[in-house]
Amino acid sequence: NYSVIPNVVDTNMFNFQSNKPVSKFFTFLHISTLDDSIKNVSGIIDAFEKLEQPNLVLKIIGDGPVDWIIDRVKTLKSSNTIIVNTEMNHQDIANEMQLADVFVLFSNIENLPLVLIESISCGTPFISSNVGGVSELHNNELGVLIDAGNVEKLTIEMNNIIKNFNKYNPQKIRQFAIDQYSEEVVGKKFNDLYIQFC
Repeated sequence: NYSVIPNVVDTNMFNFQSNKPVSKFFTFLHISTLDDSIKNVSGIIDAFEKLEQPNLVLKIIGDGPVDWIIDRVKTLKSSNTIIVNTEMNHQDIANEMQLADVFVLFSNIENLPLVLIESISCGTPFISSNVGGVSELHNNELGVLIDAGNVEKLTIEMNNIIKNFNKYNPQKIRQFAIDQYSEEVVGKKFNDLYIQFC
């Protein structure tokens, strides 16, 4: 017998910014350890480079090696912008998630990624590869799933989400995170489990 208890997110820190500043730029965000063999950051860059709309930004943040990413960015022919930052604290990451329009995760393998739960807790929709436990947290109101490694499909869905961005409701996205992954909800699941077997 077993019970599945999901990861937990601090929904107070990772919250919805109702007074988000208006920007002419549409921002994609990726946060990870930047291990390309696992996270396929190069695939995200390849897909982003193919986007033809102007005023796009891709922010890449992580605690792994970034020199190869910076070198790759220098070769891009796109007029759009890629910003690379090294490791940030949790509050800074929360701020970036609040400011982003879409979170992108293109991993080859995953479990149940905390960054996706943090992202939706901020009301930010996502595009993610359908690996590991990602499908367990997905519904169409939260974002889009694609096959791992399919750069062409990632480019298509990045284009689609720009064009259809208004279909995503940040408050509904955040409420889903609160209902499923908040400290209160996950804590109660652990407590109920202890009571059941004690």
